[in-house]
This record gives sequence, C-alpha cells and structure tokens, in this order.
Amino acid sequence: MKRKQPLWLNIYLIFGILISFYALLKSYLDRKDLPPNVCPIENNNNIIFLGISLLVSYIIIAVAYDYLYKKRNNKEDDL
Repeated sequence: MKRKQPLWLNIYLIFGILISFYALLKSYLDRKDLPPNVCPIENNNNIIFLGISLLVSYIIIAVAYDYLYKKRNNKEDDL
C-alpha cells in the first residue's frame, strides 16, 4: 500500500521551490544592472539561504515522516 504525504508537507516543498526560484530570478535580473566584477548574490543572501534551508528541512522532515510511518505500520502488523 502506497502512502500519501500530508498536504502541509507538499505545501512546504512548493513554498521552498518558489522562494528558491524567486532568488534565482532576482539574482539574474540584478546582474544586468550591476557593473562588471560585482557579485549579485551578496544582495540576495537571505533569500537564497531561506530557500535552501526550506528545501533541506523538507527532505529531513519527509524522511523522518516516512521512517515513523513505516515503524508504526510494522508494529500494527505484528499485533
């Protein structure tokens, strides 16, 4: 039986992807207005770190949720 992830976990993933895409787009658009040899990433550090941390925490939560789901079902099967 295949399990479904809860809705809040999927929303968490979508939110992380959207923030990461926004940071990438903002960095690309800022690059056009900057002079040569200037890094556009320094202006967007907070947005980039937020997107990365949301995606990494999604992976950790999804793995933990799957582990706990399997562990709970194995206990129910033993009874």
